[in-house]
This record gives sequence, structure tokens and C-alpha cells, in this order.
Amino acid sequence: MQLHAGGKSAVVTYFYSITFAMGTAKQTMRGRDMFFLVKEGRKWLVAADQFSPEPPQAGSA
Repeated sequence: MQLHAGGKSAVVTYFYSITFAMGTAKQTMRGRDMFFLVKEGRKWLVAADQFSPEPPQAGSA
């Protein structure tokens, strides 16, 4: 997490991988989430959320 504007806003990013079953097929999704938060009083509010899927690996298409 990186704080900005004197601690009144923050950017949080993380990578993830999730594997799940859909019917009989197994799928894995990978990507990155990025949140922009704004501090209002003692609470942090999510002002924006941006999802980026991981690009396909070479030869997997």
C-alpha cells in the first residue's frame, strides 16, 4: 500500500490466482487488482477498483 496526499488517499495492488470448477471443467484465472482509496474521517472508502487479467502465456492460445 502506498499513501498519498498526506495520508488521505492510498493505492493498493495485488496479484492473484484462483482455480475453480465450472461443471466438470477446471479453470484458473490470474490477474491484478488495483484499488484507489480515500480516507473519510476514520474510514477508508474505495473510490476506484481496476481489474487487469494476466496476459496469456506464449503457446497457450
